[in-house]
Amino acid sequence: MIKKLAYDQGVTDIRGIRKMTPLGSQCGKCIRPTKELLQEATANSLYKQAC
Repeated sequence: MIKKLAYDQGVTDIRGIRKMTPLGSQCGKCIRPTKELLQEATANSLYKQAC
């Protein structure tokens, strides 16, 4: 779902994800892995745009 939001909605940061999902509303352990997924998805989408 995180990668889909990044690709389809252009979400590039945690703030954007939190506007659309309940990410981090409990213990917050999911924030760090989500940042990593967003960085990967953003890099991949930028690479695809450049090609």
